Amino acid sequence: MAGWLRAVLFGSGGVLTRPGAERELYPEVLPTLRELRRRGGRMAVVADGTVPDLPSSHAELGIDGFFEAYAVRREQASGALELRPEQCLFVDRDPERVAVAVERGYAGRVLCRDGTGVPPDAKVLSVGELTELLALF
Repeated sequence: MAGWLRAVLFGSGGVLTRPGAERELYPEVLPTLRELRRRGGRMAVVADGTVPDLPSSHAELGIDGFFEAYAVRREQASGALELRPEQCLFVDRDPERVAVAVERGYAGRVLCRDGTGVPPDAKVLSVGELTELLALF
């Protein structure tokens, strides 16, 4: 099974940044993005709505250079990376969005910072836990 993942598709709704007017990265995000890149993992962001403000918002936070694509749908993101769904891990806070991604062939993890309401094998408590999944890259 090792080596089957090629990319992480991050949902845009509070996965990488704290929600609210003053957007800031969660502390583990930058080290995780660096480690993903070091291991050759490719990354894209899947927006909850429109994409136009995400690149500039990520540029202000210093993380724009990590992402090869910004897309409104998972299929657009994996297509932009020229990868099949089964080569991508989709991470989002919304269990329903992750369930749909899994039904469509993507690997999926729910970001569940409070640790409740999601089966243990389908969730991560922080983006930093993705480093445990990096052995798949």
